[in-house]
Amino acid sequence: MRKRAAIHTAILGILIIFSIATATAFLRHSRFYSNLSPGQDLPAFNDLGGNPVSLNGNSIILIGRSGCPFCFEQMEILDKLLAKEPMFREWKIILVAPQNDREVFEKYKGFSSIGKILLLDSHAFSRLGKLPSPTLIICKSGERISSLFMGLVNYSNLKSALVTAQ
Repeated sequence: MRKRAAIHTAILGILIIFSIATATAFLRHSRFYSNLSPGQDLPAFNDLGGNPVSLNGNSIILIGRSGCPFCFEQMEILDKLLAKEPMFREWKIILVAPQNDREVFEKYKGFSSIGKILLLDSHAFSRLGKLPSPTLIICKSGERISSLFMGLVNYSNLKSALVTAQ
């Protein structure tokens, strides 16, 4: 009896270890992560024409896609905040999308606070990490990251982050 119980316990232990290893591997490949953090500079990257992208002044980088309803909602929040609050009028939004998402120009053309729209290739995106849409990167006076948000950010939290960055 004891031998049989020991065998069952060993098999159960092996199954648990296998389950944990499988779940960990799945999560590692499916979850979002960032290669960026506040306090560091953005990595250098080029636009599709091969020109270096540089940030001047205060920038909010919105990583989004034309087919993402949360990205559009985030853009509406950003546009409203920058239009409504005089202290944030010098901030410019840079919308960054994958190179195959050309519809982004048409979908976001009505927002006055967008400074530029950049399409990046997959290599440039991979250096940023595996980011959800939307992702916001707030840079004060150039390319130093002051805040990073993965997912939709509401008006008051966004306002607080910009006040802190100033």
